[in-house]
Amino acid sequence: MQIDAIDVHDGFLEAEVSCQVEELYVSPALAGRMVSVLPELPHQQCVNSGHRYFGDEIVGTELPHLLEHVAIELMVCEARWFSPETDRVYVGNTSWHRGTDEDAVRRMHVTISFDDDLVALSALKQASELIEWGMRGIGPAPDVPAFVRAMHDLRDL
Repeated sequence: MQIDAIDVHDGFLEAEVSCQVEELYVSPALAGRMVSVLPELPHQQCVNSGHRYFGDEIVGTELPHLLEHVAIELMVCEARWFSPETDRVYVGNTSWHRGTDEDAVRRMHVTISFDDDLVALSALKQASELIEWGMRGIGPAPDVPAFVRAMHDLRDL
């Protein structure tokens, strides 16, 4: 998975994400690793394919869709840990770019809302790193609290 471009707008960012076809979908092993470091991830609301929660479809969903939800979960963790008195809500969307079944690379468009652009950009970067670790399945689990602290340190710079 590769983030090809990011556009930052007022209150939301858009990312163009590409994946090799053979690595496009989330495996049970990858889903398990993501839930092991982000235990609330399956409880995120997701209104895709008639499901209510992301956990209902995490296995078999596309990697860019996982990227959307992991980035949002990191931003939710930052809000929950450092500003528990606020009710921040983040939303996202992942959609396909046009292409053909013969294309070796598939592209998707990911949109994520935010209240701080630097926190959102950091969340997207950290989400990508978490997914790369999860795909490899090698080495110790990343230090999610350290990721979240680093994101928080960017707030209001």
